[in-house]
Formats: sequence, C-alpha cells, structure tokens
Amino acid sequence: MTAIPLPKTVAANQWVPHALLACVLLVSFGLPFAIPRDLWVQDEARYGAVVQEMLATGQYLVPHLNGHVYPDKPPLYFWLVLLFGKILGHSEWAFRALTLVSGLLAVEAVRRLAILVIGTEWGLRAALVYATFALSLIVGGIVRMDMLLAASVGWTLLALVHLRAGAPRAWIGFWLGVCAGVAIKGPIALAFTLVPAILAQSWDQGWEGLRALRIWPGICALPILLLSWIGLVLGAGHGDYLQQIWQEQLLGRAVHSWSHAQPVWYYLTLLPLILFPWSALVATGVWRWLQAPGPSGRLVLTFCLSPLLLISLASGKLVIYLQPLLPASALAACHAWQQWQMLGRTPLPARLGTALIGLLLLAGLSWAVLRLQAAPIAGWLLAPLLFLLVLAGVAMPELRRWSQLQIACAICLSLALWLGLAPLAASQYSARHAGEILRDATSSGATLAIVDTTRGILNYYAGTGPMVELDRDNAAAWWRNHRRAVLAIKRRDLGFILDSPAALARCEFHRQFELEGKAYDVLARCW
Repeated sequence: MTAIPLPKTVAANQWVPHALLACVLLVSFGLPFAIPRDLWVQDEARYGAVVQEMLATGQYLVPHLNGHVYPDKPPLYFWLVLLFGKILGHSEWAFRALTLVSGLLAVEAVRRLAILVIGTEWGLRAALVYATFALSLIVGGIVRMDMLLAASVGWTLLALVHLRAGAPRAWIGFWLGVCAGVAIKGPIALAFTLVPAILAQSWDQGWEGLRALRIWPGICALPILLLSWIGLVLGAGHGDYLQQIWQEQLLGRAVHSWSHAQPVWYYLTLLPLILFPWSALVATGVWRWLQAPGPSGRLVLTFCLSPLLLISLASGKLVIYLQPLLPASALAACHAWQQWQMLGRTPLPARLGTALIGLLLLAGLSWAVLRLQAAPIAGWLLAPLLFLLVLAGVAMPELRRWSQLQIACAICLSLALWLGLAPLAASQYSARHAGEILRDATSSGATLAIVDTTRGILNYYAGTGPMVELDRDNAAAWWRNHRRAVLAIKRRDLGFILDSPAALARCEFHRQFELEGKAYDVLARCW
C-alpha cells in the first residue's frame, strides 16, 4: 500500500500534528484523570472494595469481595492498581492512573501500527482517531480493565505485524501479548488476540502462516502459566474459586448470563455511536478491504470482525467490551481516509451520516442532562457541539477541514462528558454519602446487613468490613433476631421487615440516602 505524502507546509512543521495529538490526549485521557471524582457503582466501587480487601486481609492471590471469593476477573488488574497505589497512595487516583497509562499505551501501539500498515505519515492521524472515538473518551475516564486490554491487543497486533514482516523473535512478543490479555480479562481475551491471529495467518499464508506463529510453543506456554497459577490457588485452599470461575464466568456469561444479557445484534446497533465521529470512515475502510483486502486488509479485518462476532454470540454484553476492537478500527478509518484523500473530497453520504449519528448522540446527552437535572455548564458544552456537528456533516466537504471538525467534535464531547455530565452523575452513582451514613450507624461496632443489594457496591466508602447479605425473603427472620444490628434496605422493601410505617419510630437510628435512583433506609437499634 502506497502512503500519500502530506503537503510540504505540514511536513515542514511536524510540531503542529504532535501538538494537536498532545492536546487531544490531554482532553481525552488527562481531563477525566485530573477531575476529582468518586468511584461509581456498580463496577468501579466493587473494584475498589476488592483492592481494599486485599490490603486489609493480605490475601493477594485470590480476589475477595465482601468476604466472598470474586471470580469475575483475574487478579492482575488489581495487582497493578496496588502497584500504582504504592506510588500515588491507595485511593481513587491509583485506579485512574492505571487507566490513563493504559490509554497512552494503546495510543502508542495504534500509532506504530498505522506507520507499518498504512504509511509513515499516518501514525499521528491513527493515534488521533483512536483517542477521539466516543467509546475511547468514555472508557479512558472510568475505572475498568477494558482500556488495559485494548492496549494489550494493540501491542499483540503490532508484534504480529512485525512477525509477518520477517522479524525473527516477534513471535515472543505476540505470545506475551496473548498471555497478558488472558491475565487482564480472562479467556475472553483470546477472542481479541489469538483467534483473529490464527484466522489471519491461515487466510493469508495457510499452514506456513500458522507455523510462523510458533503455535505449539505458544499454546503450551498458556497452560503452563495457567497451571502454575491454579496450583498456587489450590495450595492456598481456594478450589471453590476455580469452580466459580468455570461455572459462573466461562459457562454462565457465555451461554446464559445472569448479568447484562442482550440479543446477538446488540453491538451492531451501537457501533455507529461508539465509533463517532469516525463511524463513516471505519465502515468505509472495512468495506474497501472486504472488496480488495490484500495482506494488511486481511489482518485488520480479522481483528475487527472475528472478535465482534464471537462476543456477539456471548450472552452477557456491555458497550465497553468493544474497546479492544478500536485499535484495528482506527486502522480501518485511516485506510478510508487515505482513499478519500486521493479523491480530494469527502463523499456526501459520509458527511450526512456523521451528522445524523452525532445528532442522535447529542439527543442522548441532552436526555441525560435533563434526567440528572443539569447544571448550566452541560448546556453550554452541548450547544457548541451541536454547531460543530452541523458544520462537520454538511457545510465542510473538503477533507482536511472536515477531519479537523471531527476532532473538534470529539473534544467538545469529552468536555461535555467530564465537565458537564460527570459531576451531575456523581450524586446518583457515588456511594460516599451512603458510606458515611453506614459508618455512623456502625460506630459502636454493630453488625451491618444489606438487603437485596449488589455485592460490594457499598463496601469501599463504608469501610466497615464484610456485610451480612440478605435477600428479601429471609430479611425479616434475621432482623427479628438482630434488633441491635444495622440494616440497609431499599425503601420499597421496608414492608418485608416492618409491620407498619409507624414501627420506624422504634429505631434509635434512622437515616436515608439515594443511590442509582433508588431510595435506601438505614435502621439501627430498633426495639
């Protein structure tokens, strides 16, 4: 593939695109890192509680949540948070610093990939595309391991590109990336690394391509590492942890998930939104490679399409699970960008489609602003976003200005998310206030019980140790035998433990809080 040289005015001033990339990274990943905020429920607060229990109990080999083993995720992510905590202090900053570093690693992997796959001048453009995907703007500011997994996928793909170019030891980097992905997210990471690599190598080079992967040494390395860890876990007496990983996580989530169950077509409906403002470029790049793939096209297509198919077949789905697809998606976007640059103009359907998707996204943001009773800053940020969307989609047919406006749209979107919506969401999704109430209620050392509440979402800020978990059916019997304990229960469920509302008067301690739009009552020392 022949790279299209940049105009001399740009080539002579290389600091301009580098400065632009630095600004975009600052807004995309640095802005959410710099704005103080609490860990939100559900996942963020649970991850905080897992790390908190590791520190409190000294049990680092097997993650625990509220005194129970936590089989949802491998321990590597939590170990890395602990490592950052050694530097920054064990707080929310350690989690967010890991996300920030993960985002920068992913951007660098995409930059290097674009230089090798598209052309020398396309590294910075691909980095800009990846950093300004709508999903990158979201995942780059939350506490989860998906950005770290995306970084590992990017570097695994980079090692594979070097391997196909003849680098003799690149297979070692490839298998290190595969193992890192499994250690970060579990076996599902193979859908983003090993499976597409096998498909791409066999599609492009047949048996010789598979031999180049050194597939037998690599496949053997995975079980050796896995069996070593399993042996340590069994030696520590946590065989139940391994059983839960197999039954609940591998089989449960894949076949009949108890959490986030969605239909097969769920991800397809969201792709235009999560790839905004580069949706049209990605779709065009994939389509052009499907028509005339070539070696680079076959490689990128398998890393785009085969993981999407596999995770769509799984029962449990979340939008953020798509983040590891974005390194390859950025390459597809640059492929289309290169083709359109040859034409000198952006096709009208692409501009109109971008405007339409942007307006849908803007409608969603406006709905969120109204639902959260927005402060004026959110409205101030949404108004220029609307203006830029109209310009990007309709008024600017020339490619360079259109792309600049797309980047401006993404920056405004990031500002709207993290300066406008995030402070508003904190009141609904932060458990800090709830934790303060629970600490007050248990100041005398009383037992704390929670009724029909997701495990771990209150532990981090409550700091009270493990809580007794009750469902609504057995809450009344437990409450009759523990009148001096503390009970946190949703207001709608009070009828399961109280004969009448007047019974609340018999409680010496009665406080209330709201979380995720649900009202809770905290009762203590009730006669």
